Amino acid sequence: MISTASKQNKASTNTAYREHSQQRLSLFIYNLAFIVLLAAIAYIMIAINCIKFSRAEVFFAECTREMLKSDNIITPLYHSIPFFDKPILTYWLIALSYKFFGISHFASRIPSVLAALSTVTITGLVAYRSLNFKSGVLSALCLASSFMYISFATLCMSDMLLVLFDTITLSLLYASCHANKYRHCYLYLASLSMGLAFLTKGPIGIVLPGLFFVIYLTVSKNWTKLSIKHIAVSSIILVLACSPWFYAAFQENGIGALSYFFIRENLQRFAGSTYDSHRPVWFMLSAFTLGFLPWSICLPFALKKYISNFKSNAKVVPIELYLWLWLVTVIGFFSISRGKIDYYALPCYPAAAILAGKYLIELASNKESSVVKIISSCISILFLVTSIGFVFLASSSNLFDHLFQWIFIPIILFATFLLISKANKQKNYSQAFIFSGISILLLSSMIAHNFLPIIFRQQSVLNFCSNIKYSSNNTDICVYKTIENWIDEITYQTDKEPFKINDINSLIHFIKRPKPALIIVPQTILSELPKDIADKVKIVQEGPYTAHTLTVGYIFKNYNNIGKDRLALISN
Repeated sequence: MISTASKQNKASTNTAYREHSQQRLSLFIYNLAFIVLLAAIAYIMIAINCIKFSRAEVFFAECTREMLKSDNIITPLYHSIPFFDKPILTYWLIALSYKFFGISHFASRIPSVLAALSTVTITGLVAYRSLNFKSGVLSALCLASSFMYISFATLCMSDMLLVLFDTITLSLLYASCHANKYRHCYLYLASLSMGLAFLTKGPIGIVLPGLFFVIYLTVSKNWTKLSIKHIAVSSIILVLACSPWFYAAFQENGIGALSYFFIRENLQRFAGSTYDSHRPVWFMLSAFTLGFLPWSICLPFALKKYISNFKSNAKVVPIELYLWLWLVTVIGFFSISRGKIDYYALPCYPAAAILAGKYLIELASNKESSVVKIISSCISILFLVTSIGFVFLASSSNLFDHLFQWIFIPIILFATFLLISKANKQKNYSQAFIFSGISILLLSSMIAHNFLPIIFRQQSVLNFCSNIKYSSNNTDICVYKTIENWIDEITYQTDKEPFKINDINSLIHFIKRPKPALIIVPQTILSELPKDIADKVKIVQEGPYTAHTLTVGYIFKNYNNIGKDRLALISN
């Protein structure tokens, strides 16, 4: 009787525990879905309202457009020339997006947006399973709202897809080290993910996770969990995932295409003989720190605590070592490269987000900690200063026609400052951190909706493209050298190849030619033309333009001069 009652009590306890766990998981899924929804709105708003490509976006978008135009799914084409800077997977995904949504800036960015949202979801789930409920929620929010992550989630480039595949790979490799069953399945799936990373970005998709895993297995003394069979089968999976396209590219373009990709675009890029940026060894660390703001503020404190716990033999969560090693591997690897670029640190953002989320939740539970007060106060002050700065910018600039175009942004910033201050006063620090992340995502949506259209209104080339697109096929399209950075954008939007005009004499030559021409030229250059030539010119359209990339810093420094330069579309 006693034994039966004991078994019944144990079964009842197990049932209650399972029900509680399912309720916690359901609640976590709802919270995670809310964060992903906010992030999706922010990313989509930015992707829709950025109507000009930035960074290297145009290479991916134009290559894909030309591949579809030429009905070629093997060779990326840029201005009708084979272009092997990156492998094929990103182009295929953009092409798929074009098939469903048509050719546009937004359609080009859909694969990156989906990859970013998927990575946020995986990061939250990994943190939930490895740590706890609150850490999972805050980790996802930290990643989704970090500044550079928001930026690259909305760019038509291969980097966000690499972040996704690296995150999947690392999650599976970690699971393989701690699984009693199906370890080989996790390893083989990780190999497939690495193969897709290779098809996305090249050898770095294998080299970086592979190097890291060797370091981790050595430091954690877990080599016994990896057998010769695992390595052999994983290698076969990698080859099978990568080789078909490379073989097809070789068949279609010869060995020159592959040597260009592997030697010039990978080996020489790393060594710096092709892309030496002359940046100091600490550049990648500073780039990561700035890009992962505002959450990078807490990482030095988190690292200090981890080292202290490690030295004192305090209980350390196993995943912490894994995450810190990945972060150090990524930043360290690119720090020794001569071709340093700020966004190369993106693959370690999910790890940094989990570390930040874990630390901030632990810190928030210690209400008397001076560190939590400092971090939370710094974040609240950042919102206050940004609110004041935006009011100053908007009231002093000629960019805004109406109050409603900008007033909601400083209102949200100041309201967030008040909410965080209230939470700090009540010592509810976890709530303060959550308010911060949510506010950043809301602000991103507001800025994209109200601010970006005003910025792009200052770029009249975008309005010129419609006239250029519908001009006759025998019309020459010309762009003066000071605005040559628009040539690729014009090609993408109009399907026409512009000529670059290098000086006044060349401009006069095109004006005097009997063949029709549409020429984009600054009005200051027009004023330098001889009178007899100027009389032949017909101004088709004109408008403002800014030659400099319109970054936040540039806008703050030059807010009164933006849009004062004038550009003209002329015909002969």
